[in-house]
Amino acid sequence: NDLEAVGHIMCKCTLDDHPISCGLCGLIFDILAHDIPTLNDASDALDILAEFDPELAISWRKLLADPSLSAGLVFSDFDKSASEVPVIEANIA
Repeated sequence: NDLEAVGHIMCKCTLDDHPISCGLCGLIFDILAHDIPTLNDASDALDILAEFDPELAISWRKLLADPSLSAGLVFSDFDKSASEVPVIEANIA
């Protein structure tokens, strides 16, 4: 119920041209309208991210295409409970 109420508020603010933080991506409306994410693969997720933050989407696309570009990243950058193992092509599932 709480999430549904937040969804109603976000939709009302959008319809009334009231700014909401840094904006909403299309995925939020898909989830609110259809109750399921419309993501089939990483490319779909990056397309949605590109609507919200094009620079970040480009960066992630480059990382997916060439994991060696992740020089300096460690798994704990993404999950604080993960190890300090470097993110390299050999240890990506």
